[in-house]
Amino acid sequence: YQPISIGNVSRSGKSWKIKNTQPTNDIIICMSPDLKTKKVTGKNGTITIGYHRFSKSLLKVLSNDVEAIISHYSQSLGKVDSNLLILQSKRKKGGGYARLGGIFLAGLSEESYLKKKEDYHRYLAHEIGHLWWHNAPSSTWEDWLNESFAEYSSLCWIRKKFGQHAFLKRMEKKVKQSKNSSPIWDFDRNNDPNSSTILYNKGPVLLWKLKKRIGSV
Repeated sequence: YQPISIGNVSRSGKSWKIKNTQPTNDIIICMSPDLKTKKVTGKNGTITIGYHRFSKSLLKVLSNDVEAIISHYSQSLGKVDSNLLILQSKRKKGGGYARLGGIFLAGLSEESYLKKKEDYHRYLAHEIGHLWWHNAPSSTWEDWLNESFAEYSSLCWIRKKFGQHAFLKRMEKKVKQSKNSSPIWDFDRNNDPNSSTILYNKGPVLLWKLKKRIGSV
């Protein structure tokens, strides 16, 4: 079995050593006898794609899309350590998930990626955005500084990639969904039933309104 994880994975005698420079609450280790990896080193860092049945065409498209998102953020938000692991997960239940520096995609195929390209771009851009937006506490109301900023950043990428109409369509939907939700300030992150609405809809809407008032740099 070949292991893969966020950070550096190396063999040490009969053991494997995993080193991650980013603080984390858990260590995700994936192992597979048919694991393949592709590394793409760009001007903003290294993208490692772990997969078992991606076509060469999808590998190229996916790596180019991720590199474009990272380049956009690096130009607009500044340089960070943007080394990233993207793993094609075999799990059939639970869907995809992400950690700082790693995105785990379940059920991804070339057909689904090309058919739902805008949706995948928003998802990838949100998770990649956490390379920039992650320092606030994640268990209090201040998590909006992580999630709302990452979500708004992903919508700005959608606007750049797919146009103003795609951006406004998603933002207008968030405006409707965030009506009558609790204020962001001091909301109960763990028990408020509207937490997701506040973090992923209301927060980005308020950032959009602020942007319209103060303008761009």
